[in-house]
Amino acid sequence: LAASIVADSARALLVAVRRIGGTEQRGGLREVRLPAGEPEPVAAARRALATLAVTSTPGTLVVDTDPDRCLLVTHSLLPGPSRIEKAVGR
Repeated sequence: LAASIVADSARALLVAVRRIGGTEQRGGLREVRLPAGEPEPVAAARRALATLAVTSTPGTLVVDTDPDRCLLVTHSLLPGPSRIEKAVGR
């Protein structure tokens, strides 16, 4: 987890430097799928921990959850999913 936070921090810093230099990269909204078929208390705990993990990284935050479809909706300043997003989607 710590290595992912450092890597995502470096990516966010790179985006800031590129924007200052006139090159803009676009992020946006993404869906992160979570495992399906878990009992509701387990699924709720997974959503909460996944939200905490994803939001702890620079430049990415969870804007919505959809328990019925087993997913998180995230917004990121960076293009492509972060390592944390990939990890929680396993």
